Amino acid sequence: MLYFREKSGKIAFTLIELLMVISIIALLASILFPALNKAKAKVREISCSSNLRQVGVAISSYLSDNNLWLPGAKEAVWENPYTQSWTCKIWPYMYNTALSADNDFEAKTGRDNNVFTCPATRISNLETILYPGPTGNSNKISYGLNTGPRDSYISYSETLPTYFPNATKPAQWAMVVESSYYPGCKQLYFGLYGLIPHQKFMNSLYGDGHVANIYWSKISHDGLNVFWFGK
Repeated sequence: MLYFREKSGKIAFTLIELLMVISIIALLASILFPALNKAKAKVREISCSSNLRQVGVAISSYLSDNNLWLPGAKEAVWENPYTQSWTCKIWPYMYNTALSADNDFEAKTGRDNNVFTCPATRISNLETILYPGPTGNSNKISYGLNTGPRDSYISYSETLPTYFPNATKPAQWAMVVESSYYPGCKQLYFGLYGLIPHQKFMNSLYGDGHVANIYWSKISHDGLNVFWFGK
């Protein structure tokens, strides 16, 4: 019998039966929750890959209009403080609008769905490395442009434009990596700003336009490796 009848005629479960039900629910939760979390992580990973593919298309258009020169990942501080980063340079190719005070790089705020921030990365964990925009947004992103082929990294405040053909092995060159700083070069990645948001791996946009993930243990620490240097 799973229940007994009280004098009032109502059906009631015994304490042992209630504990058994609670135990079964707890067991099912312990099985389902990790699977749900894994599924959510996969969705974020796919969304991040989609972001990078869109960025790749925009960079390709930028290259066509600029004689195959990539923008500097971050221009000198004496330039316009609101358009220092490479993301500002390719913004018109992403949204078909000129960069304006209404554009907001902050994740999931403002009028735009920000493709420059991975959904698996908490915006609060990113560095504020540009002046806040005119609307007060922090201009935080989670992707860095690799300056390796020209070794154009000068300092934390400036990188030079890179001539794309210098990357003679584009399919092996990580052109854009997950980073909390605008330059995605090896010096900064292993210094302070590298991101591994997807269960021990990050997504990368390669020079030939494909997107792939790479585990932390497989990322080369050699700045002259083709992964960073492109040749």
